[in-house]
Amino acid sequence: MEPPRIFELQARGNDPNQRGFLLENARRYDEAIEQLRRVIAVDQNHYQAHWMLGHTYAVNGQFDQAIAAAEKAVALSERSPGALGMLGMIYGLAGRKGEATKTLKELIELNERRYVTPAALVYVYTGLGDKDQAFIWMEKAYQERSNFIAYLKVVPVVDPLRSDPRFDDLLRRVGLQE
Repeated sequence: MEPPRIFELQARGNDPNQRGFLLENARRYDEAIEQLRRVIAVDQNHYQAHWMLGHTYAVNGQFDQAIAAAEKAVALSERSPGALGMLGMIYGLAGRKGEATKTLKELIELNERRYVTPAALVYVYTGLGDKDQAFIWMEKAYQERSNFIAYLKVVPVVDPLRSDPRFDDLLRRVGLQE
């Protein structure tokens, strides 16, 4: 069986999923969505492309599409914490607080049995509008030196937190702001 074309592109340093990520961080949402759809057309089981597509739809205010993409990512990843966190965030942003809270509960219970990236909980708490809890988990991510922290300056998922002075403090401690 021949490997999907996406692996060939990645091997040459031309990762189309990464391009979608970069376009989203540049706030070029329509282009990012188009790019990520192309990735999925080549590999319908590309978990990260579905995850990023859900995220991009969400920050673009397209919640029905975001939920569908995030639910697909959760299924493909076998309910990975990162995918669950993104789905919970999207539920919260879409006003589906009950489903967001249920997802949050699942993550907290999972965290008692195995490692759950703090970013997953930041996502859900951000979607629920609970800035205090989002910052508690961002601080935990900082203490763990999570790679999530490296993207704080650019990722749209944390836009609702940017106006809080704790955000600038965290950026300064990370070295992303003077």
